[in-house]
Amino acid sequence: MSLEAIAERIREDAAKEAASIAGAADAERREALDAARRQLEDEFARSLDRISREASEQEARLRFHAASEAGRLVENEKRMLLDRAISNAVDRLAGLPPEQYGELISSILASCTMTGDVEVSISQGDEDRITPALLAGASGGGRNFRLSPVRHAGRGGVVLTSGGVSLNATFSMLASLERERIVMQLAPLVADAASGTEG
Repeated sequence: MSLEAIAERIREDAAKEAASIAGAADAERREALDAARRQLEDEFARSLDRISREASEQEARLRFHAASEAGRLVENEKRMLLDRAISNAVDRLAGLPPEQYGELISSILASCTMTGDVEVSISQGDEDRITPALLAGASGGGRNFRLSPVRHAGRGGVVLTSGGVSLNATFSMLASLERERIVMQLAPLVADAASGTEG
């Protein structure tokens, strides 16, 4: 075989080898690109899934907070309505006409279990309605009601004191002590009123 033929054989073999190597390299390149594309697609899908979950969780949190805030506002409105109703009831009692108010105070004094001298503290607004004469008329049965120079700060009613023991029978204190019972009685009415304001 001549040198030229040998050189030609080398060129042919080299060309075939180069083509084979190039084909393999191209196949590897395509496989690497496909793998990279699949990886990107998987990562994109995972990212979408994560974003979707996070968005759903965020929406659930927002809904929960919105519902909690709405519930808190409704409860505050209920408390305000109840407090207003109780306050109005106390005001109505304290604002009774003198004759009816005197009868109400007399009934409170009649239920007093203290004996002996009992000092009766009244509010400034009752000075013309709860008089020494009214207290004298309610005295008896071992009790002697006397008007105290001290004035209480409550609304209506009296504070009774005897032997160092005091009984707060002001309307505001009675309403405060009875508040839970009043709340239970008024709660259905308040719920209807609150639902009416929401509509």
